[in-house]
Amino acid sequence: MDNFFEHYQFSKIHNIGNTLILNLQENEIDIFDNMSKYHKKNIKKIGAKTLNFVNSLDIDEFKIQQLFDNFKKQHFLTAKKITRPKKTWDLMLECLKNKNSCLTVAKLGEKNISFLYVGFNEYFAFGWSQVNDKTYEKEYMPRHFLEWETIKYLKNKGFKYYDIGESYAWHQKDISDKQYSISDFKKKFGAKLLPKFVYKLKINEINNLI
Repeated sequence: MDNFFEHYQFSKIHNIGNTLILNLQENEIDIFDNMSKYHKKNIKKIGAKTLNFVNSLDIDEFKIQQLFDNFKKQHFLTAKKITRPKKTWDLMLECLKNKNSCLTVAKLGEKNISFLYVGFNEYFAFGWSQVNDKTYEKEYMPRHFLEWETIKYLKNKGFKYYDIGESYAWHQKDISDKQYSISDFKKKFGAKLLPKFVYKLKINEINNLI
């Protein structure tokens, strides 16, 4: 981890936390065994409910657009508001079309019930955005199925590491119950905690460094 703190000297505002990194170079059986008993039980249980897995990397551009529109719509229906700026949505769609990211989906018949958007950086993948259709959460727990199928897919595609998401402690300030719950869910996939440093600079401060 050479030069890990390189930007520290330029940053006036910074946060230090943890993120959950899964080593995809390990054997698939070992990755599964490292999960919590709760996750393994539910993944096996859900597998018998005939959910299907779809990845945007395996479909044409027209279907990618349809899938992405459905993903955006589900975000709005779940949050009951617009969740991110239009420019961000446009960037995410552009990344999908350029194969710089993927959108994975858990389907029940023809119904998309869970979405997971994953970004790429060479051999490194990271969870970017996720949403479920709440109607099916209790019975199918689709996020368990979707995360595991995505992990296997990324491994088979040759990715070496997968950043599942940030990890929060119960005593951290400004962390909502929802964020803590999601963090606790992600921890159960058996990933390792690694430090995550966030540096912030204003536009004019960045320009002064160039």
